Amino acid sequence: MKKFLFITFLLIAISITICYYYFIILGGPVKKNMTINGCTVDYTYFITNNKYQIEKTHGHAYGNAIELFVANTEIASCLCESYLNKRNTPDSTALIDILNSKEYLDSKRYINNIGSFSTDTIKIESVCNDKDNYFGILLMD
Repeated sequence: MKKFLFITFLLIAISITICYYYFIILGGPVKKNMTINGCTVDYTYFITNNKYQIEKTHGHAYGNAIELFVANTEIASCLCESYLNKRNTPDSTALIDILNSKEYLDSKRYINNIGSFSTDTIKIESVCNDKDNYFGILLMD
C-alpha cells in the first residue's frame, strides 16, 4: 500500500512539475496562423503572455503584443508585394487597416508623416515602395 501511495505521489509531483514548466516557464506557447488575402504568417501565442520570461528579463522578452505586431508587419509586407503586382483594392484595404491599427502606430511613431492612412493610391504605393522602412521589424529597449 505504501509503495502504491509513493508511486501515485511521485506521478502527481512529476505531472505538476511538467505543467508548471510548460505553462509558467515556457508561457504555454501555441503556434497560430494568420491569413489575410492569401498572405499567411505563423506566429507564437503565449497562454500566459510569456509573463515569467518577461519578469525574469525585466521586460526584455517577447510578449503576445510584440509577436502579433511582427506577424502584422510580415503580412503587410506580403500585401505590399501583392498590391504592387496586381493593384488589388482588397490588398490596399487590408494594408490600410494594418497601417491605421493602434499597435502599428504606437510602434512606428518615429517615422515621418505617419498620419492616418486613407485609400489614397499614391500614398499606398509610396508605402509599398519603401516597405523596408515601414514594415522592417523595429525593437527598442
